Formats: sequence, C-alpha cells, structure tokens
Amino acid sequence: MKKYFFLILLLSILTRPLAEGEQRWQELRGVHFLIYYKNAEADFANRMLERAEDYYYSITERLGLRRHNFWINEKRVKIYIHDDAQSYQAEAKQPEWSGGCVDIENKIIRTFSAAGGFMNKVLPHELGHIIFRELVGFDNLSVPLWLEEGVASYMERPEGRAYANRLVQQAINSGEFISLRNLANFNPRQSRDRDKITLFYAESLSAITYLIREYGPDNFALFCEKLRDKNDLDRAIAAIYPYKNLEDFDQKWQEYLEK
Repeated sequence: MKKYFFLILLLSILTRPLAEGEQRWQELRGVHFLIYYKNAEADFANRMLERAEDYYYSITERLGLRRHNFWINEKRVKIYIHDDAQSYQAEAKQPEWSGGCVDIENKIIRTFSAAGGFMNKVLPHELGHIIFRELVGFDNLSVPLWLEEGVASYMERPEGRAYANRLVQQAINSGEFISLRNLANFNPRQSRDRDKITLFYAESLSAITYLIREYGPDNFALFCEKLRDKNDLDRAIAAIYPYKNLEDFDQKWQEYLEK
C-alpha cells in the first residue's frame, strides 16, 4: 500500500501542469545531440545542432577516436538554449560573465541565445571535456586538470595553438615556466593571478599540441586508454611515448619549443 502511494505521488509530480506563462522546451533531435529551446529562433537551434554534429566528427578525428561510437540514442548530449542571460544564470547557477557551461558527467551543456562566441569557442571546448572524460573515466583522479583543459582547448580554433606556443617560449626564456608536475597543483578556477592563469592554459594547450603533432592522434587515443586502465599518468606516458615519465616528457617538450 505504501509503495502504491509513493508511485501515485511520483506520477503526480512528473505530470504536473505547467504554471501560467511557463513554456515547454522544444526538442530538436540529431544523431549525437538533443537541442532544447523555448523562444530561440528555430534557425538558431538548427545551426546549433549542425555545428555540434560537425564538432563531434572533427573532435573524434583529432583525438584518434574514429573507432569509438559515442553519444547515440539515449546517450546523446543535451544542449539547452535559454532565452536570455538571466534565465540561463538562474537555471545553471552561473555568474554574470558566463556564456556557457557543462555538466560533464551528465552530458548537459547550457547557454543562451545572445551568448557571444559560444558556437565557435565554448561549444567545441566543452564537447572536448565530455569526450575526453568519457574515454579516461569520469572519476579518474590520476588525470591532472592541465591535461583535461589542454585537450578541451585543442578543440578550439587552431590559431590559438601557435599563440600558446609563443607564450610558453616566452615563459621558458623569462624563467616563469611552470613544470607540468607543478602545473598539476595549480587550479585556475581558484586563482586571481591572470598571468598565471593565462600561462596555465597556454602550457596545457601547447603540451597537448606537441603530443598530437609529433606522435599522431591514434597514439594519443591509446595514451588515453592506458590512462583509463592504469590510473597512473607516468605509466600511461611510458607505455605509449618514448619517455620514462612526466619529467622526461616535460624536458623534451621544452627542447622542442626552444628549437
């Protein structure tokens, strides 16, 4: 009897009528994405879906993940387009400066119609986060933040990679370079040092660019799989790349940049 009562209560919650003025989310279905919107232009939602699908194929290609079949049927990523910044900030609990955010484990991305640069910068970055974490494990504590952010940044426009390399070269020359081992102890979300935050992202992107350019995306995919299986960064590096550990890789990467 008690189970029956709670079932009725649950059904009443799930089927509650919409409040006055409240709108339902409209749904747009793609192969790998579900787009939800209310008052956004239908053309905008369709462009969002088209761009997201393009990014899916380019990201899996860049990371050597063509043989993986992410995000189909019930595993599709959900993208919510809120009507304005206010509704986005209230629903996603984001600060005023935010134009988009991601819930990586639940594969939900949120933005709003007027968010500047979302499709070109934020969307590929957040998709990179989700794909990378699905590959190495959502609860894999051996993955440093710089590695994850480097992968996500690598998904953005390619001109950013050359700029990142220049910043890292300058840091090496000025003695401000941070070793990757020490970079793992820095969290840009908890710092107010803009220069150090910029260097964090530049080094992260530069290191990933070096690995993929020098050894190819297929080896990077194998590295991610080793990282998932071994749960140890040094062992994963040594298993795929010609480096003994993170310090060895760090040194060779710096030598590459200095040339």
